Amino acid sequence: MWWRSIFLVLGTGWLVLGWLVSCGPTTPPVQGELVILSPEASSEDATAATEASPSDAEPTVSNEPSTAEPALSEATPDASSRPEPGPEPNEPETSGPEPGPEQTTGPEPGPEPGPEPRPEPPAPDRAPGNAWIGEACTQDSDCNVPNARCLRSQDSYPGGHCTQPCTSTCPDKTGKPVTFCIADKSQKGHCVSQCESDPCRSGYTCLLRSRFNDASKLKKVCVPASTTPGTSVTALYIGDSQSSGTNFAKLIVDYLRNPSNHCTNAKTKGNTVFSYAKVSSASRHWSELSGSSKNWLCGATKVYTNGTASSNTTGSKLCAGITNQSKSIFQKLVAQHQPTTFLVQLGGNSMGFSESYVKSRITRMLDQMPNGSTCFWVTPSFSSSKYMAQRRDIEKWTKETLKGYQRLTCHVLTSIDEVSRQTTCSSFNSSDGLHMTSCGSQLWGRIIIQKLCAVAQH
Repeated sequence: MWWRSIFLVLGTGWLVLGWLVSCGPTTPPVQGELVILSPEASSEDATAATEASPSDAEPTVSNEPSTAEPALSEATPDASSRPEPGPEPNEPETSGPEPGPEQTTGPEPGPEPGPEPRPEPPAPDRAPGNAWIGEACTQDSDCNVPNARCLRSQDSYPGGHCTQPCTSTCPDKTGKPVTFCIADKSQKGHCVSQCESDPCRSGYTCLLRSRFNDASKLKKVCVPASTTPGTSVTALYIGDSQSSGTNFAKLIVDYLRNPSNHCTNAKTKGNTVFSYAKVSSASRHWSELSGSSKNWLCGATKVYTNGTASSNTTGSKLCAGITNQSKSIFQKLVAQHQPTTFLVQLGGNSMGFSESYVKSRITRMLDQMPNGSTCFWVTPSFSSSKYMAQRRDIEKWTKETLKGYQRLTCHVLTSIDEVSRQTTCSSFNSSDGLHMTSCGSQLWGRIIIQKLCAVAQH
């Protein structure tokens, strides 16, 4: 039965061969074949798979056998369970739904490109680096001026202001406004444009200013306009011969009426001014309630008003209604005009009187000013050496009196030292050594106005 043995051996071999085939190694997935993770696979495994295969690169084929058994009994997953495909190269990525805790995301998109920068607009009406004195600028290099400086908007110069330092004069240029050298806020000279015939540009106003280091030279120039709305006040100005139709008086009246014509930081404009000046008068004549000093002023044939020689009144008109009353001429003027600001230019005719007498008459005039008044007192100025010691005494006594007065503040305005250094006028005093020449009177007025601009709350 040999054929039965052969058949038994062949059948057993086929069984062994079949068993070996069924137990062979699992074939790894080929490139492009979908790998399905079983529910037991962790999210870390999914993340690792995603990070190992960036969306914009070719998928990597693993040479390792899969450790997760395929769930052949489950249906093919839908697109929501697959990792989102990354953006195509050079195309912006579109935002999809926020991934759940078990989902993975592709690489984060880069920053979106910003808007293209806009070119700076050209400077209006001029080429860069060609601005002249008084014209607009944003930096020094905008100005075509030697030793150029651009005074900027943050320094209260609207739109910028080209200038250069100066000590007396400034350069001029054909086709441009004539220039002028004035003091700036720090009392240093700088160039500005004149407005005698050319209007000022927007943000600037035309004011009368004196030349730096030469108060007798006056020109209308363009300076930054005040940002403070102006209000008006009423001022009373009392003086002696130095205020009787003189250049000094004209300047002081003009200042009191419109401080903004002289000061860049003025807060008042269009003020009402009443001025009265009598040759040889002193505080005793204006403030005496009765007696010879009052009677002397009441009998005057000419009292200058408004700072000019052509405008005047008489003492009898001043004293009408108070001749037989215990009331001073000054008190009557205060009641008549209701001033809130006072400027007194007196003292030259108090020389020769005692210190106590002079101080008492100054005090009496202060007593007749209402509470809350603004007061300025101009002391005698430079004279010949014959009278200088006495003028120094009057200046000293006035300063001491005003300093010690408690009810109101009265600013003292001196000028002897400033005038003694002047070189503007060949002769400051006239031949009598007391009064001033026309040039001297003009210079004195400019010096006092500069001091008024420095101390006054206009």
